[in-house]
Amino acid sequence: MQNFTIPNTINKDNNNFDFLRLIAALLVFFGHSVLITQTGILTLTQGLAIGAFGVNIFFIISGFLITKSWIDSNSGIIFLKKRILRIYPALIFAILFVIFIIGPFTTFFTFNTYFHTAATFEYLNNIFLIKLINLSTNTLPGVFVLNKFPLVVNASLWTIPIEMGCYFLVILFGLIKIFKKRIFFLLAFALLLLYSTALTLNKDFQSYFQTYFQFPYLDIIRLITYFFSGIVLYLYREYLSIPKNYFYLLLSLLVVSVGFGYFELLSYFLLPILVIFITFLKIDFPKKITQYGDFSYGFYLFAFPIQQTVAYLFNGNASFLQQIVFSFFPTLFLAILSWYVIEKPFLSLKNFQIFKSVSGYLYKKLKML
Repeated sequence: MQNFTIPNTINKDNNNFDFLRLIAALLVFFGHSVLITQTGILTLTQGLAIGAFGVNIFFIISGFLITKSWIDSNSGIIFLKKRILRIYPALIFAILFVIFIIGPFTTFFTFNTYFHTAATFEYLNNIFLIKLINLSTNTLPGVFVLNKFPLVVNASLWTIPIEMGCYFLVILFGLIKIFKKRIFFLLAFALLLLYSTALTLNKDFQSYFQTYFQFPYLDIIRLITYFFSGIVLYLYREYLSIPKNYFYLLLSLLVVSVGFGYFELLSYFLLPILVIFITFLKIDFPKKITQYGDFSYGFYLFAFPIQQTVAYLFNGNASFLQQIVFSFFPTLFLAILSWYVIEKPFLSLKNFQIFKSVSGYLYKKLKML
C-alpha cells in the first residue's frame, strides 16, 4: 500500500502551500460573508467557525514554513528581513487604502470633517500592530456605522499581531539554539494540545476567559497551538508517513465530525497532519491556479473592508449570494494588484544592501535585549 510522505527537500515546485493558503483565505472570506449579511442557510456561529477554520490552516502552514525559514536562513538577519518584507508592505498598503479610499466614500461625515478628525489618522497606528487584536479599535469615523456588523473596518487584521508574536517566538527559540532540541517543541505542543482540549470541552472555562480577559485569549491559545503543530510537523517530517487509506479515513472522520459537534476538538488532532499531507499531494491543478502569483495574503487583507463596503452600498440589504459575488471580484483585483505592485517587488529587495544594513541593526538590538 502506497504511503503519503513529506519530501526531504521542500521547494516551490513540490508542494501546494500557495494553493492551501488561497483556500484558507477563501474560507475566511466565506465565513465573514455570513457575519456581515447575517442571512442565508448558515448561522452566525457557523460563519465564525468557517472563518476560524481558514485561519487555523494559515497558522499550521505558517508554523511549518517559518520553522523551515529560520533553519534555512543561517542568520537571524535574513529571517527577520524576510518576515518584514512579507508582512508589512501589503499591510501598510491595505491600511492606507482603507483610510484614503474606502473611508471617505463610506463615512456619514463630510470629506472635510472626516480628514480633520484625529481618529482618522490614528488608524495609522495599526501599522505598528498596537491595537489590532481588539476589534473595537479597528474603526474609522462614521464608517460602516449602519452595517449589520457595524463600525469594524477590517476584522481580518486581528490575527496579524498573533502571527508576528509567533515569529518573535521563533527568533527567541533560534537565538537560544533550542531548535536542535526538537523534543522541547513536541512537549510544548503536547501541553498546548492538552490545554486547548480542556478549553474546548469545558464551557465554564470558556465563559470565564471570555469574561475576564479584554482580548481574545481563547483564540490566541488556539492559534498558537496550531502554529506549534506546524513547527513539530516540520521538525519531525522524516518520521511522517501514512497509508493512503488511513489518510482518507482520517479526512472522512474530520468531515463527519461536523454533524456530531466534535469538529473543533478533532481538528486539533487531525487538521495539522491532513493539511501538511494535502500540501504535498502530487496533483497539477493547484499549481495551474497559483502559477501567476501568491494572492492569498492580499485577498485576506482586502476582503473584509470590501465586503463591508458592499454591505454599505446595499444599505444592509444584500443577500448572502449578492455579498459573495459583488465582494469577490474587487477583492481578487486588489489581491492581484497587491501582489504585483507591492508584495512581489518588496520581496525582491531581500538582497538590497540598505535594507540589509537596517535589518542587521534591528537584529543586533533585538539580540541585546
